[in-house]
Amino acid sequence: MQDIILWTPFVFSLIVGLVSAAIVRKSLNQTMGIPTWDFSRSWASNISVVGGLVTLSALAFIPAKTETQLITRSAYAILLFVFPLLAALAPLIYNFSRHISKDTSNPPMIIAVGRAYMFIVASVFTMWASVGQLALQGLMLDELRRAGVLQSGFAELVELVLALIGLGLLFYGGKSVVETVRIQEDSTPSPARFANLSLGETHVQSWTLL
Repeated sequence: MQDIILWTPFVFSLIVGLVSAAIVRKSLNQTMGIPTWDFSRSWASNISVVGGLVTLSALAFIPAKTETQLITRSAYAILLFVFPLLAALAPLIYNFSRHISKDTSNPPMIIAVGRAYMFIVASVFTMWASVGQLALQGLMLDELRRAGVLQSGFAELVELVLALIGLGLLFYGGKSVVETVRIQEDSTPSPARFANLSLGETHVQSWTLL
């Protein structure tokens, strides 16, 4: 069960990433700016982090002497660490494709940019983290139902809602990936026009993490 919770979200996220890459295949080498985190807009990253706190709190409702039935408590602890870690690694993965160059302005400005294909790879990790966290919360709800903490009908209803949110997240995630790449592609003016200073770097138009 632990392997299913860990790897099934990855498979679905990878499929979404491959479909997105196929749609924008002509722009995979397109340069992009620097990812930024925005609580109001970085919805997938927020789910993976906040969802971990919710699952951890829910685990406390099961008596310490009662062993969880679907996966062990230690497995829950590992997954609660893994999914937020995947979300945190996503922008770092994107940064692997960054390179430094100069624009043609006077005086020249240093520009740090990444590539669209690595943005899609990073997005796969972000969706993997968020969908996995939703699956883990569904598993925890079933544990609470089995332990008699939650009424069966209510637990099953919330599990269904989480499943629908997960499917919606994958759909909207793929749509967001495509639109973000296309927005960067349409930014035809020179990078200097969109340049701004952040942590000592000057870079092209930035975009918000999923």
